[in-house]
Amino acid sequence: MLYLISRFVAYFFFRFLFVKEIKGMENIPKSGCIIASNHVSYLDPPIIGFTVSQKLNKKVHYLAKIELFKPFFSRTVHKLFECIPIDRTSKSTLWIIKAKKYIKKKEIIGIFPEGERSKDNKLGNGKTGVIRLALATKAPIVPVGITGTYELWPINKKFPKIKKIVRINIGKPIYYNGYYEKRITKSLLRRLTDNLMMEIGKLTCKITI
Repeated sequence: MLYLISRFVAYFFFRFLFVKEIKGMENIPKSGCIIASNHVSYLDPPIIGFTVSQKLNKKVHYLAKIELFKPFFSRTVHKLFECIPIDRTSKSTLWIIKAKKYIKKKEIIGIFPEGERSKDNKLGNGKTGVIRLALATKAPIVPVGITGTYELWPINKKFPKIKKIVRINIGKPIYYNGYYEKRITKSLLRRLTDNLMMEIGKLTCKITI
């Protein structure tokens, strides 16, 4: 109940103050998927997450670095929204196992392939974990481009501006059916990740660097 109330309130808060346009919501499969977006601001996870959750009545479980689960308030918030902790210094695949459980429940995994916020509003190289997750869960990836949040709350600012300029552009799902039986190599992961980043770039009118 607490989750539903907070989701409802947060959705209208962000929609009223920040979000100007949402395109492509119909592209998100009802059977569960992975949302992969560019990342330039603290605002990106809540705006995308609450928008998708409220519109589709599905949870978006973000992958979050394990450090965010240490401070009490941050840990409480991330647990409330059932985020998945990931230790970026470890080779543990526990996060993939947890993601599979949510996908089986037809829920949504949220991930930022760049691994961190962009410091200059450019789209960087993606890390291959997003493709590893898609191949392991057999879930499609839905590329998402979000613009406007960098202008409102870039990485070097302590507080956000209030302006209704954010646009969310949701692309068509990418399916990897032809790769489930293939040998997973570093070159394959790199190629598929680069292709994904190009799709995200098109949705943000940016190019990868």
